Amino acid sequence: MGKLGFVGTQKLEHPIIDVASYSEDYIEVKEDVGAQSLAPFKDSGKPVWINICGVHDTTLIAEVAEIFDLHPAVIDKITNTGTRASYEDFDDYLVVALKMLKINGQRHEVEAEHVLFVLHGEVLLTFQENDQDPFDPIRERMHQENNRIRKGRADYLMFSLLRAILNDYRFIIEQIGEKIEALEDVILDRPSGDILERIGDYKLEINYILKFVRPAREAIMQLCKSDSEFVHPEFSERLMNNVLELAWIASDSSENYRMILNDDMNIYHTNVASRLNEMFRILTVFSVIFVPLTFIAGIYGMNFEYIPELGYHNAYFILLGVMVLVALAMVIYFKRKGWL
Repeated sequence: MGKLGFVGTQKLEHPIIDVASYSEDYIEVKEDVGAQSLAPFKDSGKPVWINICGVHDTTLIAEVAEIFDLHPAVIDKITNTGTRASYEDFDDYLVVALKMLKINGQRHEVEAEHVLFVLHGEVLLTFQENDQDPFDPIRERMHQENNRIRKGRADYLMFSLLRAILNDYRFIIEQIGEKIEALEDVILDRPSGDILERIGDYKLEINYILKFVRPAREAIMQLCKSDSEFVHPEFSERLMNNVLELAWIASDSSENYRMILNDDMNIYHTNVASRLNEMFRILTVFSVIFVPLTFIAGIYGMNFEYIPELGYHNAYFILLGVMVLVALAMVIYFKRKGWL
């Protein structure tokens, strides 16, 4: 047995096991069954989806692992919710570990949920932290007659579930992307500390997503390139290619938005610097205008006993006029030079 220590936060009070056994002609769903009832499905020869929610229950995980002869390393990956996305091919089954992403409705933040797939012949085991997943549309489709999932094997179901996860990746990235794109006009028109804070928040979200999207893309690539006997390309190839394409789209989109945010940060700093330079230029010009005026005022403010001009009747008004003319001449000069 592997390490049966749970690593993570318990997100479900009691574990839940649901089983869906199906074929092209029928489907049978059993909800909230016990681990001991899973043994007959191991060698049934028909596609079976066993969904286990609540990986915090190490006793339950140990029972399931014993029934399906799971390697200790796989048990570790199930109970450690911090496990990086990966793909492994064992003799009797293959394992894909990923993260499901969702937006927390209260905090409006992206959250990750651990999910692990074990394709054991025609049995697909999925291990989740809780019972919140993007698989409901697939469950509905499985109840429809003439559906490709019902006609396919367990590997087709696995790729369908993977596609649902990756579609959520794309949806979340697009949502954040719309907010990022809306920042561009605001950055140019009204650069402020609030905008800088929003850019920083979006960068954190994109980096958080990339932390899961990149390994997921690598895991999907390894899965699609594998020659495992449990993957049947003749039926799943189109869906397999679609899943791989979604993985690349999610990864590329995240990288692109990260680059956009870096550019936005540079534009923000450049715009702020440009506004400061403009302000300092205008202040400098007006400071230069006042230099000769200050010089004139300084001369006639000296405390000499005799300054001839002080005796003139209109000396004060003449001096003011001279100062105004000097200021106007400098303003005209600066305008012609394009400094104002």
